[in-house]
Amino acid sequence: MNRPHHRGTSLQRLEIMEEESRLRKEINLLRFKRQDLISDIKQKRTMVGEFREKRDTLNGEVKDLVAKGKEHIKARNRFQSKVRKLKEQRSDLTKGIRRKADMIRSRKEERRKLNREARTSKEDIKADFDASLKTLFEMDLSLRDEVIMVEMIMDVQKRYLARKSADGVSDSIHETWKGIKEIEDQATNVTTEIISLATDGEKEHQAAMELFDRKDELGAQSQEFHERYIGLTKEIRTTSRTIDGLSKEIDELIRKIKPIQNRLDNARITRRDEQQLEQLKMAKDKMATSGKIDLNDLRVLMESKALDLSGSVTKNDGGEKEHRSSDTKRASGPEHRPMFDKKRRTGPKKKPRNSEADG
Repeated sequence: MNRPHHRGTSLQRLEIMEEESRLRKEINLLRFKRQDLISDIKQKRTMVGEFREKRDTLNGEVKDLVAKGKEHIKARNRFQSKVRKLKEQRSDLTKGIRRKADMIRSRKEERRKLNREARTSKEDIKADFDASLKTLFEMDLSLRDEVIMVEMIMDVQKRYLARKSADGVSDSIHETWKGIKEIEDQATNVTTEIISLATDGEKEHQAAMELFDRKDELGAQSQEFHERYIGLTKEIRTTSRTIDGLSKEIDELIRKIKPIQNRLDNARITRRDEQQLEQLKMAKDKMATSGKIDLNDLRVLMESKALDLSGSVTKNDGGEKEHRSSDTKRASGPEHRPMFDKKRRTGPKKKPRNSEADG
């Protein structure tokens, strides 16, 4: 037996198996690492979907808030437009009041002059006028006194006309004041309406500002989810590239392990062939020496076609066939009976064919 050759073959096979085991461990390690990264990507993709959904939901709410806020702004602007028109109207009324006030100041100055000229009331002037006329007509006056009395009467008459004019100016001032009061009442009504509209406009403005503040708050949350979405998306891309790299490494190791597997398969085949040859030799030796073989030996001999049905064993080296006849073995005792005895075959005998003559 060539034992040194077997030892060399076994050592070589062990080295190949160790190399294969090392590569398989490295492949499994890379596969575990890749699987962990794939699981991480799945989890991150789930989170990405959640972040995108939350971002889009918040953006929808922001859009609704902006639309509602714009409606309030439009309502506020309508109120402000009415307020501006009313303020213009009130400004015109105020200008009318100022014009009438200027008229009153001018008429008062005119009345003061007339009052200075009249010097007293209309009743006092009339009393002076009656007294002067009585003196002129009833008393015996000299010509000079009559002239003086006539001049006095004329002065009283002038004062009377001044008094009358002053009273007319007073009446005019009073009417102007009444006009101012009416305009002031109109201006007051306009101011009240302005205040009411401005209050409503302010309410609309505050409602819009509250919606816009809420919009800013939700917009900040949406931006946060968007940034997290973008960040995770970048991480997924990076992890995907890492997975691709690991897959390439695994493919490369698989390409490396294939020839090693082929070598290992060849070594297994060689070892199997050697074992089969060794088993065949042992079976032949048993057959040659003792004639006793077990079922395994029989299987080996039949699979190698080294045994025919007559009990002959073919030598491996191509020499003569060894043949032990049944007569020789029978003389040696029952334990040396041949493996295959033609007389022991059983089965139905063939029926002779009918000849043509019989037919």
